[in-house]
Amino acid sequence: MFKRGSRSRSQTDNIFSKKNVLQLTNALKFENTTTIPGSRLIPAVTSREYRAKSYFSGYVFRGDARPPDIIFEQGFMLLKPVTEMRQAHLMTGVCSELDESPCYYGYTFKQGISTTVHVYDAAYYTVRRWRPPGYVYLIDAMDMAGFVVYNTMDKFSEPPVLEDIHYEVCFLAPIPNTSIIGFVLPEGHDPLSSVWPEATKRLNLTVNPEYWSDSEKGLTAAKKVVRLFNA
Repeated sequence: MFKRGSRSRSQTDNIFSKKNVLQLTNALKFENTTTIPGSRLIPAVTSREYRAKSYFSGYVFRGDARPPDIIFEQGFMLLKPVTEMRQAHLMTGVCSELDESPCYYGYTFKQGISTTVHVYDAAYYTVRRWRPPGYVYLIDAMDMAGFVVYNTMDKFSEPPVLEDIHYEVCFLAPIPNTSIIGFVLPEGHDPLSSVWPEATKRLNLTVNPEYWSDSEKGLTAAKKVVRLFNA
């Protein structure tokens, strides 16, 4: 199932060791990461001309078909290099060129790096799109800023509220491997299963040894994140 990167067999085995797995036990936090202390909603004051209303900084999830052996080395790269302003417009979800077809509001058309603040949204994407299902990665975007994607102009017109982010967060730049905390699965869940449970109380977090935060790396750095999620 796993496509090998440049890691040795022993290095890959260490990633999947039980010693490298932590647990997220507060479902309220992984069902909506905007509730984690330090999360920020930043007004996009200088980007309003292309309908960027706000940016989000915090913890996000991403569903992806590629296995941890690859993602932990390479991070998430842009599928399409940003070469024109139109691409940034599309990342907001309410680009003006969609006004004649508002049913497409909320679509970013494979621009940027798509993420979400809800683990089940990322999980739904992985099991719906790929067979066998993909993976759900947890990303530390505390020091980044992603466009908050809106799917209606009415929602776009409302005052921004952190807890009301219920949709995609799209990043303009690649996400480095050192910002990927690890990948998550419901406790006791078969990774080959094509369905996630509708609700779970615990997530197992397999830690990326390359994750780096506050001069700490891997498991040591990830334990600090887990404390925020479990509080």
